[in-house]
Amino acid sequence: MAKKKPKSKPVRSKIQDKFLTKTPRETDRSRGCFYVRKLKSGKWNVYFESWKNGKKKQEFISVSKYRNLFLPLQVSMTVEQARNAIKDYNFHRKNAIGPLAQIRAMKRVDLIKKFDKSLFPPDLVELFIDKIRKESDGTEQHKLKLIVHFNYIQKMVRELSILPHEYKDSYGYIVDYFKNEKLSVSYSKNLINIMNRWGYFISRQQGKYYEPISRLKGTTKSAIKSIQKEKTDPVRRPSLPMTELLLAKIKRKVIKSDQKQLGWLNFIIVSFYFGLRPKEVMTVVEKPIFENHNGIPVLVVNQTKLTSVSNEEDRIKKIPVICEQQMTALGLIKTGHILRPHSSWVDQLCKDPKIAYKPTEDYGLYAGRKGFTDLMLTLGQSLEDISGWLGHHSIDMTWKVYKTKNVINFNQTDFVKKNFRKPKSKPKKVS
Repeated sequence: MAKKKPKSKPVRSKIQDKFLTKTPRETDRSRGCFYVRKLKSGKWNVYFESWKNGKKKQEFISVSKYRNLFLPLQVSMTVEQARNAIKDYNFHRKNAIGPLAQIRAMKRVDLIKKFDKSLFPPDLVELFIDKIRKESDGTEQHKLKLIVHFNYIQKMVRELSILPHEYKDSYGYIVDYFKNEKLSVSYSKNLINIMNRWGYFISRQQGKYYEPISRLKGTTKSAIKSIQKEKTDPVRRPSLPMTELLLAKIKRKVIKSDQKQLGWLNFIIVSFYFGLRPKEVMTVVEKPIFENHNGIPVLVVNQTKLTSVSNEEDRIKKIPVICEQQMTALGLIKTGHILRPHSSWVDQLCKDPKIAYKPTEDYGLYAGRKGFTDLMLTLGQSLEDISGWLGHHSIDMTWKVYKTKNVINFNQTDFVKKNFRKPKSKPKKVS
């Protein structure tokens, strides 16, 4: 009798071998499945688990990825809801479609990785950053800020999963992202600016047309601003303004024998009487520059905050000494005994324990600068000159941001003098 031929083993492709490798226990999970992992914060993440060459491999699936994989998940779901949804999905995926679907699912995960690279091709990203460093106007600090903004844009675009030609039509999604992250209006505008620059750059490199994202509308700005106020994370808020009366109280609180506190007090005095930003105060102490204009002493200040202005001459502002208090502050600058205080020390020193302040009301290092406009107006100076001393490009900026809103100024009339109580006398000027 002829010997029976041994049965031939079923032939499998290399791709099937790659994705159908069994674990030592021959479990179905060797084909790969999705699962939900609970985080400490109470939120959840999605992972894809598979076995390759007898070794377990876990891969994080971002929001953009599981949307492109059409997983039945919503960001608003609870952990239990997400787990039930992914459990049903895995069941139907395993039984209804079969092993070939496992291969296609793994391929789609690889496609998503390639999609991430199409959003920000590494070689073009490097070219764009190099372009920012070489061609952007402004100081090195300003260029570094642009790069930081671009890094944030990369994170945002990957989460939203949008290509440059979709930026304009995705305006609503972008604004919603700003609201969810509780970003400020100014930061949101900076991000849109750098987003448009990247869109123009990559489209030109790829020979495509780019339609820029529209500017933020007035109603949109208001919505972003109101939501940003709810932010509980540490954020710098506008400081309450300094006044001469408040400065007199502060002087009485400071311990005269404590040289550190005296240095902090001198910082507040110089900032108040010259309207300087915190960094400008330290700049004039380290490198003081004085001029004489027709016998009037003038303090020369380099506005280092204006990082977008490359020409150093355009960053210079000159503040004349027009009162006795400024002359005293000028003497403090010459002594060099000025130290930058912590904002919490300023807040504690300035606040009156008898007054109930709002949670958003604080005194900070900008308190002196905030009070400068009203101080100069009481001395009869024009708003145009005050705006120049503050280093603003327009009077509108000075009036909108630095004018105290809770103080009503008006000229006395006979009606007021006759029918109403006389206003309190102005506080004495403290040298």
